[in-house]
Amino acid sequence: MPKPKTQKLASRLAQQIAKDIFEEGLETGSPLGKEPELLKKYKVSRDSFREAVRILEWQGIAKSVRGPKGGLQVGSPASGAISNLLRDYLQLADTPTKDLLEASRVLNALTIKILSSTLDSEGSDKLFKLTAERKVLHGSPKEEQRALWNVFKEMGQLTNNPALAIFMAPIHEVLTSMALSSRRTNKKDFITEGQQVWRNIHKCTAAIIAGDEATAVTHMNYYLDQIEQYMAPAPKLASTKRKTKTSYPTWIKENDNKLAQSFMYQLHHDIHAKQLQPGDRIGQETDLIPKYAVSRSIFREAVRMLEMIGLVEQRKGREGGLVVATPDSSGIVPTISIFLTHMNYDFDKLNQSRLPIEMKVAQLAAKKIDEKSAKALTEAISIEQQASGEEFIPAATRVHTLINRIADNRVFSLYVDVMMDARAFKLEEPRRANKAIKNAKKIKDSHRLLAKAILNKDPSLASRKMIEHRKLMTELQR
Repeated sequence: MPKPKTQKLASRLAQQIAKDIFEEGLETGSPLGKEPELLKKYKVSRDSFREAVRILEWQGIAKSVRGPKGGLQVGSPASGAISNLLRDYLQLADTPTKDLLEASRVLNALTIKILSSTLDSEGSDKLFKLTAERKVLHGSPKEEQRALWNVFKEMGQLTNNPALAIFMAPIHEVLTSMALSSRRTNKKDFITEGQQVWRNIHKCTAAIIAGDEATAVTHMNYYLDQIEQYMAPAPKLASTKRKTKTSYPTWIKENDNKLAQSFMYQLHHDIHAKQLQPGDRIGQETDLIPKYAVSRSIFREAVRMLEMIGLVEQRKGREGGLVVATPDSSGIVPTISIFLTHMNYDFDKLNQSRLPIEMKVAQLAAKKIDEKSAKALTEAISIEQQASGEEFIPAATRVHTLINRIADNRVFSLYVDVMMDARAFKLEEPRRANKAIKNAKKIKDSHRLLAKAILNKDPSLASRKMIEHRKLMTELQR
C-alpha cells in the first residue's frame, strides 16, 4: 500500500522548498517567510507544511526561528547527518555483504586514484598521523574500529569530491561493524588480526603519499579481503540474525544519548525477531510509546527516519498505526542530492564520481542479465529510439535506471540514483537537457551499442561502451 498522502506531499514540498532555495541563490540565514505566507504560497495544509519543515530541519536545509522576526530561514546542511543517514539506510535495509564489498573496492580505487595524484603536504601529514601510530593496537575492538573509520572519512574528504566524502565512511562503518558482530574472537586473535588490518591500511596510505596508486590499491584490497574472510558467510548483515535483546550496530551504545537512533535499531531488531513482513502491523503510537519507554518526540523522530529509509509507514484510521514496509532508497536520494547541490557539486566532480561506478554497473549487468530483464532492456531501448523532444530525457534516463537495476547491487543503485538526481537541482540542467535533446541521435546510438553488449553478456565490451558513452555525454554537456 502506498504511503499516506500527507507524508508524500510533505516530502515533495520539502524538495520543492529546497529547490527554490537553490534556484534563488539564498544564503544561510535568509528568511523564507512565516508559516501563513508559506501555506498560501505552496497551497498545502498546516500538517503537510509542518512535516515538510521537520524534514528540512533534519536535513539542515532550513530552520524555524521564533519571535516577531522569526519564521522559516535557510539553514546549512551538515555532511555528518547525511553520512549517518547513508549508514543507517545501508544497515537497516540489510544490504548484502557482497554489495558493500563490491562497492567498497570500486570507490576505494577511485579515491586512491584521486589522492595519489592530488594529495598535498598537509593532506599527507593528516593521513600519516592517522595510520602511523596504529601499528600497535591501543584499544578495544570498538575503539580500533572508530580509528579505522576516521581514516576512511579523512580519505573521502581529502578527495574534495562531496559524493566520495559522504559515501566512503558509511560503507566502511557498516562493513567493519558487520565484521565485529559476525563472530566472537579472543583477545589474542583480535590483536593478531587487528595488527594485520593496520599494516595493510598503513602500507596503503604510505603508497598514496608516495604517489604509488597500484601499490595502494593492492594493499586496500588485501584489507578488504581480510574483512571478507573475517565475516561469517551469512548473505545479509549479521545484526539481522542475532537473537540478542537489542540489535545495535557497533556505533551505538545501549546507554547512547541519541535515543531516537537507538530506538530505530531496537524496532528494527523486533521486526526481524517477530519475523514481521511488509504490510504487517507493528502497533499504534499510543501503545508503542510506553512499550519502548520513549517520549512522543523521540518516537516521531525515529519513525520519520524509518519512513525515509522505507522500513516502516504510518497508516491512518482505526486499523492503522505503524506498519512494516519494504526498504526503499527513493526516500533518501533527494536528501543526498540536495546536500550535494548545497556543496556546489559541479559537473566535473559529478562525472568523476559516475564513470568508475557505471563501468562496474555495466559489467555486472552483462553478467547478471536474464530473460526477463533482457526483454525489459530491449523494450526500454525501443521506446528511447522512438522518443523525441521532451519525451527523450525520461526515456534515456529509464535506460540507465534499468541497467542499474539489472546490475543488482544496492549500493551502486543508490549511488547512481543520487548522481542522476543531483543533476535535477543544478541551475544549468535545463541547458544541458536541451543540448541532449538536440543530440538525441548520438545518445540513442550510444545507448543502443551499450545495451547490445549487455544483452550479449559481454562484460568487457559493456564496460568499454559505458566509457565511450560517458565520454560522449561529457563532450555534449559541457
